[in-house]
Amino acid sequence: MTKRKTSRKKRGGRKRHNSPDFMPEIQPDPTLHEDNIDKLPKILIDCQAKLDDGDINKIRVRLNFVDHKDLRKLNGIRVVDPGTIQMPSKEPTIGCYHPANKSGQAEIWLSSCLINTSKGFETFFDRMTYKDKLFETLFHEIGNHKASLTHSVDKFENEAFAEKYMLAYKKFWKRHHGPSKIYIKVFRYFIKLLRFILIGILYPFKNRNKEINHF
Repeated sequence: MTKRKTSRKKRGGRKRHNSPDFMPEIQPDPTLHEDNIDKLPKILIDCQAKLDDGDINKIRVRLNFVDHKDLRKLNGIRVVDPGTIQMPSKEPTIGCYHPANKSGQAEIWLSSCLINTSKGFETFFDRMTYKDKLFETLFHEIGNHKASLTHSVDKFENEAFAEKYMLAYKKFWKRHHGPSKIYIKVFRYFIKLLRFILIGILYPFKNRNKEINHF
């Protein structure tokens, strides 16, 4: 990974650039096979929701996609109840990163609501629009973990680095796990057809309003 120092302005004190453009370059190296999947960080279930093997596999598949070197020193992924994770402002959030300290090892916490996802048409629509909150949250927190191990990333820039990390991997995730081009074309034609139907339904009402205004 190419590293680049972040620039700082000294006028009026030091100003840190939190824009992803000033972060070290991120060159994703996705894992496209399932070798050594047993060596991934542990998935710890610490919630009341009943999660089956399919739910846990959703995390494992996404976790395996990342470059395994970026997961070193990460003890596990802990799934907790919604509302368990809170920001300093006491507002609930759906994911967070707990860095390693004297009392424990580094962990990523995810809300169980990320795994109990929608089904049916809503799932299909999410795939068409590349909406994957589980992936985005997990990889953002992996980015935070990576930032904590990267000396060229200032602690005040961790969040910007984490977001850039997630977006870099999201491009590859879309390419390998997104909908096929056939599904995308069908979906676009469906939207166009729906639009024409709505126009056909609403057009008579538009003419009727014009006649009423004329009188």
